[in-house]
Amino acid sequence: MTALRQKQRGTVSGNRQQRRPRAGALMPPDRQPPVRGLSDIASAVEKPLAEYSREMPLELAAFFHAGQQVERCYSNTIELYDAIPKYFWGKVRREGGKYLPSIQRQFKHKKSAYQVTVFPARIINGRGEEKDYYPGLREELVEDALRKLACEGRGLFLDQQMSVVFSLYELQQELKQRGHTYNINQIKEALLICARTSIELKPLDGTRELSFTLFANVGLETREDWLQHGKRSRAFVRFNQLVTASIENLTFRQLDYETCMTYRSSLARWFHKRLSHNFIQAGLSTRYTIRLSTILRDSGVQRYAKISNNIRAVIKALDEIREARIITRFTTEKIHGRRSNKIMDAKFVLYPSQAFVREVRRTNAQLQQIAESEELESRRHGLRTIREQQVLELVP
Repeated sequence: MTALRQKQRGTVSGNRQQRRPRAGALMPPDRQPPVRGLSDIASAVEKPLAEYSREMPLELAAFFHAGQQVERCYSNTIELYDAIPKYFWGKVRREGGKYLPSIQRQFKHKKSAYQVTVFPARIINGRGEEKDYYPGLREELVEDALRKLACEGRGLFLDQQMSVVFSLYELQQELKQRGHTYNINQIKEALLICARTSIELKPLDGTRELSFTLFANVGLETREDWLQHGKRSRAFVRFNQLVTASIENLTFRQLDYETCMTYRSSLARWFHKRLSHNFIQAGLSTRYTIRLSTILRDSGVQRYAKISNNIRAVIKALDEIREARIITRFTTEKIHGRRSNKIMDAKFVLYPSQAFVREVRRTNAQLQQIAESEELESRRHGLRTIREQQVLELVP
């Protein structure tokens, strides 16, 4: 059963539900109590790390495969979740210097139309100020780095939900290695924002509705562990249900994480992720065509008043992924109105590189092999495999 089959009300965060105001409304302080630090989250989650059941489902073997590549560092994209325009790239304007409205956007994923509402996180930052925050560039990079650590073998299921166990220092060094330097307090703040940002996702056909936080739970193993070990203390993140569903259904795709983390433009990173996840038929004779209106709708990128400025921003992003050898070239065609010379839209045609085509085909073959494995088929029919039995025996 996929994560969207159940209609849920409220916002799920640590298995607690909160009522939300209408889209675009500001959230008064009494509606979202601020969180002060990661140790406070540790005491607020439903239970400490040691009390979660631990499992290693067979599907994780394919998920881990991305982190075991020798030639480059790979991770995975997640079905639907990565398509949601949930990040805010731009300058924020707070009411009274503190509060932010919710953001409502519409997008399409694989021919299905959705409406997403992003409710900002309210935290007390490192300067002791209570403020609202949208998840932005830093939060995206932190989440990508955590997913990469999960692919390298730190991932597991905690209470049947995809998770990762790590240290704050380890996460800091991973980001630094990729050219993104943050201090420990900034990383803690990013984790808090991901834990407190709420998402309401509604298909426009009105059939289902899903509410969740970017991270279902974030916490340290214990408060004493933090006091004793500081930045090397163990932390854990339980990703939300869409991540778990994508792994269970084998709908994730391999991503060149090493290249993705080098982009200067957030839009370039969005393009790379979208191509990796959606362009599964990539070949040297195939092309990927996308319109400017689609890019602006689905990416959540900042829109300029002049359409020519939006076109320039897309060209700049495409130049980056061309320099990274994800595509060999691209063409741009401006679309004018029928009765005027005014530019109404633009069409971009992307030509994939041989290296990108090779990665796509390798991922296709890998997922096909896993899906057809006799052991996994037995699992899906409710038969317990030897490996699962061994895992269950290890759970206290």
